[in-house]
Amino acid sequence: MKGLQPCICVLFLLLSLGAGVHGATLSTTDLAITGSGSSGTIDVLLDQAGTGLAGYQLEISMNPAGIAEFTSVNFPAAFGMNSASTLPASTVSIVAVDLMDQIKEGAEDILLATINVKGLAEGSSKVQIAITELTDDNGDPVTAAT
Repeated sequence: MKGLQPCICVLFLLLSLGAGVHGATLSTTDLAITGSGSSGTIDVLLDQAGTGLAGYQLEISMNPAGIAEFTSVNFPAAFGMNSASTLPASTVSIVAVDLMDQIKEGAEDILLATINVKGLAEGSSKVQIAITELTDDNGDPVTAAT
């Protein structure tokens, strides 16, 4: 019985370490633009932040370029420090930091940014997200699918 106790403790520790680890997902809302000159918005979303969210740097692009372009970026109030690369463009780099710790542990359906999009030509284009940095409240990297 004494030999079994350390084994149970190790098993419990291993199970508890994995209990809070869930893969996050970054996504954008869908947008249909009817043609050149039409516009709309897409939201950039993080489905969950198990250990909070300190900040992020993302590169968002249209593939293929030339069908639509990003014209401006709006950030939620939680991200008091933020910036976006020069627009209009078919690729935008966005950076934001949650200085007031408003995105807490366990937060879900987090709006990271709203991006205005303008149609340039007929056709379809896919929005792609590349994560440069995504950091939790402990300063650790967050792994997220796109």
